[in-house]
Amino acid sequence: MPPPVKPAEAKRKKRVVAEGRLISGEDMLKQLKEKEDLEKKKVEDIERRKKEREMKKEKRLEEEEERRAKKKKREEEKELKLNEKRRKAARKEKRKEKEANSAAAAALMAGMYVCEVCGLHGLVDDEVNGRFWFGCDEELCQRWYHEECLTDCERMYVRESLEEGGDKWFCKRCKPWLYEEE
Repeated sequence: MPPPVKPAEAKRKKRVVAEGRLISGEDMLKQLKEKEDLEKKKVEDIERRKKEREMKKEKRLEEEEERRAKKKKREEEKELKLNEKRRKAARKEKRKEKEANSAAAAALMAGMYVCEVCGLHGLVDDEVNGRFWFGCDEELCQRWYHEECLTDCERMYVRESLEEGGDKWFCKRCKPWLYEEE
């Protein structure tokens, strides 16, 4: 058997109003005006916060752009310095190579000069020390002579050929008739 159920009317409670409220038309308008002002203020606050967010975002983007520009400038300066260092190193290397080549060429040239009279090899500093060499200009001859090793007649002929503006000198072996004394 089911438990007894209370009638539906007994479930509803009646409200008892202890005090009455009277709202006049002015009070109603005042409350509506306050509500409207609150809504306006909320909208204005939302708009203000939105503008602040946009300004912050723009500022952040500008700062980021400045950082990128500074970084790019630093990288370009770094690249310029690196290129300058590379150029200096290349110039220094070329200078060393040139000096080495000139020293090697001077040593090689000095070794090429062998006096036909005394048999001494030429030295790199011969010209600085006042030792002059004269080479025969005959194509097949290619003999070299110290100035000291030449005879008086040969020295005189060398001086004459140089003074006359001639740039050719021939040794006594190639053209002996030039050295015959009259």
